[in-house]
Amino acid sequence: LEQALGSSTATLEPVDKGFGSGLSAIASNLQKHPAFYISYVVVCSGAFVFSSVVDEVVDLSVFTEFCNGVLMPLVIFSLWYLSAYRLPEEHRLQGASRWIVFIIFLVCSVFCVGSVFFSFRG
Repeated sequence: LEQALGSSTATLEPVDKGFGSGLSAIASNLQKHPAFYISYVVVCSGAFVFSSVVDEVVDLSVFTEFCNGVLMPLVIFSLWYLSAYRLPEEHRLQGASRWIVFIIFLVCSVFCVGSVFFSFRG
């Protein structure tokens, strides 16, 4: 029995050390980037409060889709810019693939923004 317990505690030791180093890494990141973590907590808390206050699930769903339609072009063109110009040279979008992806993103953005405007037309 002692051998079994001794070996089980020996196998738990790396898990404990790994968990401890994970906590120190989180604390280190929190000290390095406090604005990111504060804004993350604020946004998650605000979303929780907002979804708790709204009594109509359909209204919440429509509002979420509206935000998606408005913000999607900004997000995907930021990703396109980063992948076309800011990545290391060996990973960048180059040549025709850069512009094919741009055109696909443009078409998606036109449909998103257009659907927002058409939804208010009635």
